[in-house]
Amino acid sequence: MTHIALNPIHDEFIAACKSATKSIRLCAPFVKHNTILNIIEMKSSCTTIDLITNLRLESLHRKASDIEAIEAVVGCGNVFNCSTLHAKLYIFDDASCYVTSANLTMSGMRKNVECSMFSSDSGIVKEAVHAFETIQKHSDTGIVCQKKCDMIKEMLTKIPAPSKTTYPELEFHSIGAKAVPSIATSLNGWMKDVFLEVNSLDTNLFTSQEITDMTKRLSVCHPENHNVRAKIRQTLQYLRDLGLIEFTSHGAYKRLWEKGQLT
Repeated sequence: MTHIALNPIHDEFIAACKSATKSIRLCAPFVKHNTILNIIEMKSSCTTIDLITNLRLESLHRKASDIEAIEAVVGCGNVFNCSTLHAKLYIFDDASCYVTSANLTMSGMRKNVECSMFSSDSGIVKEAVHAFETIQKHSDTGIVCQKKCDMIKEMLTKIPAPSKTTYPELEFHSIGAKAVPSIATSLNGWMKDVFLEVNSLDTNLFTSQEITDMTKRLSVCHPENHNVRAKIRQTLQYLRDLGLIEFTSHGAYKRLWEKGQLT
């Protein structure tokens, strides 16, 4: 059975979560705490839950997503971060699925006019599972743990509240330059070193050339490390999973805050 609906899918979606006996796979860039709690409360205790999301500090800062939602899933399942995710896909027991425009938010599930395709057709569901696993296993997708959640929460308590914008731009940064000192104090070691290197760039977009330049500078600071370039790439992955870096394509990156000065 396959059908397309424009009406909110919340009730049917929650019913599917409640009926799942093996697994719930969730893929959405924006997730809110109340929606995630509803899913966790309704699902069977033996049903596993995997979430792929787009974990950006900017989105958490302006409350488009909730770090508490991420923590809730980390506490009972697995969370994966894909920094370029825009897809919304929900799979139940690998037997039925929603392919939809609706995020895991109150607006997406209950209020907005969204387009959702539900299917229990085995061929369609198999393709949906393959798509989910392709994103989940991609080399640019990271795993989010409680330690990363704690670091994000610390940064969120330190950075200034987002300014109100009457006419939002298509592209904007809620994490402004004034937040740089606060973020820096939440980091240490290689994470702080690489964060400051990225902050020093004159452009938000950078590539392997900038990493080569970073390698030269950080090799001086860390003479004991003989594989600095690999360490920088590893650290960029960690900063990605803190919502600070986006992996836009292979070997290309985007800074998700405005360049600022340390005070």
